[in-house]
Amino acid sequence: MSLIQVDRFRPAEWELYRQLRLSALSEAPDAFGGTYDESKGRPDDEWRVRLRMLDAEVDFPMCARHAGTPAGMGWVRRFAFGSTSDEGGPAHLYQMWTAPEFRGRGVGRALLDCAIAWAAQHADALELGVTWTDSPARRLYESAGFRVVGTPEPLRPGSHLEIRNMRIDF
Repeated sequence: MSLIQVDRFRPAEWELYRQLRLSALSEAPDAFGGTYDESKGRPDDEWRVRLRMLDAEVDFPMCARHAGTPAGMGWVRRFAFGSTSDEGGPAHLYQMWTAPEFRGRGVGRALLDCAIAWAAQHADALELGVTWTDSPARRLYESAGFRVVGTPEPLRPGSHLEIRNMRIDF
């Protein structure tokens, strides 16, 4: 049995989701479009709603555990671009993060492998945005076969950092 397990967040785990998301935003502020300050004051109901009544064909919020301890997270979402049918199109990976104490142990790879597997069943590609530095995240995505698409964009208004969109087709 592997030390790393990746499962779908359950609605009852909204507090764990909030804890991991806020930890990610605090620990790696240059990795996400959102900020800790924007998120920390959100009411509990807003956090609860994020995991309640999700369509399993559209959203895949993931929690990685290393030997049972929460170690990272990610979220894959398939957009139906004006349609509720299964017309294909890309899925998008967001909120990918591994807690610092679990980095280098395969948690990020396990999350990415699960994201790719889910997206391959629900979409024709998986896209993501990554802060464009020589980072472990960028190297992880490149090693999995993601390629750069489009042009650089600012991380968020006022940021000097850029993100690059990456994509893997199925």
